[in-house]
Amino acid sequence: MSAGDTVIIGAGEKHWHGAASDCPMVHIAVQPIVNGVDSEWLEQVGEAEYLRVQIAGT
Repeated sequence: MSAGDTVIIGAGEKHWHGAASDCPMVHIAVQPIVNGVDSEWLEQVGEAEYLRVQIAGT
């Protein structure tokens, strides 16, 4: 993602969001409800999990 990008997460999709350990991120979320279903906000990704994924290259 780059500054100014728009990301669309559909209703019912699981997703995470966050920033690199050395680069903060600010976002504005608009959460539509479609047929009674909204987005599912998951838990914060901790430093250990972030580093594990970064090292794995995924």
